[in-house]
Amino acid sequence: MRFKIKKIPSLKMSIGERLKRARRRKRLSLEEVEELTKVRKRYLEDIERNRFDNLPSDVYARGFLFKYASEVGLDPNEIVDLFSQERGLTNNPNDKGKLDDIPQKGVKYPRIIATPEPVATVIAILLILVFAGYIIFQVRGFSKAPNLQISKPVSSEMT
Repeated sequence: MRFKIKKIPSLKMSIGERLKRARRRKRLSLEEVEELTKVRKRYLEDIERNRFDNLPSDVYARGFLFKYASEVGLDPNEIVDLFSQERGLTNNPNDKGKLDDIPQKGVKYPRIIATPEPVATVIAILLILVFAGYIIFQVRGFSKAPNLQISKPVSSEMT
């Protein structure tokens, strides 16, 4: 039985070196990786040089690393985990950090919420009621008997 000697990458190899080595193994240029991942070339260069401070934020860096590792054939979750460990970030959803220290209060919403649609509806109803009231007032005034005032002859003179 013959054993085949295989070179195992050192665990001390940086993230950028691993990605760069994998990219070269697949014979891809940075421009090709840029087209595949839709990540700008300058960010890819910063990743390969381990200049993660030049990236927009750690959230973007995780996404960039995930895409890059996927395209060059590395385990993206492993690369992102290494990045998180290196930066002191937590990936564990059970680890809430300092959020437990903040007292949680329920949000109290008002009972009536004034949005444009209900406000317009209320205004329309009020206008209809005012118009209907005006019409009713005018019809009553027109349809009832007129007020008569008799000034002559005085009632005592009449028999």
